[in-house]
Amino acid sequence: MQTQVEMDVKFWDRLVSLNRTKECGEIVPRGSVGGLNIVRIHKGQSGDFVTVKCIMQDVLVANILQWPSAVSEDGCSLTLWLFDFSLGRDGSAKRQFDLTFFQSSSCKKFFDSYTQCLKGMDGPSYDMLKDGGKDEEDGSDKEDEAEDIVESTAGLALGGGQEDKDEDDGCPPLCDKNEEEDEENEKRRMILELEENFGESQNLFAPQYPDNW
Repeated sequence: MQTQVEMDVKFWDRLVSLNRTKECGEIVPRGSVGGLNIVRIHKGQSGDFVTVKCIMQDVLVANILQWPSAVSEDGCSLTLWLFDFSLGRDGSAKRQFDLTFFQSSSCKKFFDSYTQCLKGMDGPSYDMLKDGGKDEEDGSDKEDEAEDIVESTAGLALGGGQEDKDEDDGCPPLCDKNEEEDEENEKRRMILELEENFGESQNLFAPQYPDNW
């Protein structure tokens, strides 16, 4: 695996895309799309941090300080609020970033690796955020808990920093699902399981498949 040859790297994978959402709702892509963006979780001396590099350029550099706030319905995209220090930025504002992976299994592995860096902190699991922030067992709403976690970690990045004007919406509301929707989601999961992520072996020109496909 790539993490075995890169020193102090806890996670490594390709991204379909990396997007930054501005206060006005405008979505600004960072780097490239289709597998050229590489996300890594690094072990630092004073704390772990995440980077996204496109070719030879860092398009995201941020300390890991707070719990992820949302997971898309298909399980492939993860929303993070980060203080970005890439390209000379001073990291003075907390900004929203959406990382989209090729497979939901890759997104979950990143989620697990990312949250393991938040020692002593707890929050909604990947499956809970994917299902809308509610516990499958008792149906209790975890949205307030997620917002408390976000607020408690704001301003802890290097050099302090102010929270961006964008408010963290927390977890998306839980939608009522009927039997037909459950069957459709099950079909999607089966399709994703058939096309497992190949990580480092992905073809540069067709990242979702290996070179010897």
